[in-house]
Amino acid sequence: MPIYKLNELSVGMIIADDIRSYAGQIIVRKNSVLTRQMIGHLKYYSIPQVEIYEGEISKEIKKALDNQHNVEATHLKRLLNSQEYKEFKKTYTNNVSVLENSVNDIILKNAPVQPKQLLHEIITIFDTDQSYFSLFGMLHSMKHIDDSTYAHSVNVAIISRMIGTWNNFDSETLDQLTLAGLLHDIGKCQIPDHILLKPRKLTKQEFEFVKMHSQFGYNILKNQDLDPRVKNAALF
Repeated sequence: MPIYKLNELSVGMIIADDIRSYAGQIIVRKNSVLTRQMIGHLKYYSIPQVEIYEGEISKEIKKALDNQHNVEATHLKRLLNSQEYKEFKKTYTNNVSVLENSVNDIILKNAPVQPKQLLHEIITIFDTDQSYFSLFGMLHSMKHIDDSTYAHSVNVAIISRMIGTWNNFDSETLDQLTLAGLLHDIGKCQIPDHILLKPRKLTKQEFEFVKMHSQFGYNILKNQDLDPRVKNAALF
């Protein structure tokens, strides 16, 4: 089966084998027909290359995929031009910037985590006048602008809070769940960009180093005045 680099992939290609993250999680399953969203996931997980099935898909599947792409593109264009999105983008971008500064202070200056400040930033986004469906759409659209570790952490925090709300968690548990989502990947900030964002396949040594990001995260948080559930979230 031919091997394609990430920037050579296109919608409609068929995956010849399961694609897994460096932690072993299946990102895209064998025989899946690639969509724009799947390619975005592969980019986020820094998958350098993919094995593609050589056969052609039917004209009917291609037509269905083209129609789906056109619908998604129209919806995205309408969303990006809306006033609600512009306001959301401003709040979201500020939130990611605050998180980035806070994380850098924690790592570089051994500064204490400020849970109230971090929660305030997340809740500001969560409490925007949006339905849950709209909020998911807004978060997804932001990937076209910012797919950094910081932005990913903000997204996980918001979605974690959403799930906790659906399960009627009390306010204290809800806050701890939100912080856990926000800080779960803090260890990745100690992985150099030339490894974390490497466009080619990682060496065995680089792969083992990336896998240590969870331990790095726990080491950063273990002496902080945080709920144990928040500290332990970095290990997963």
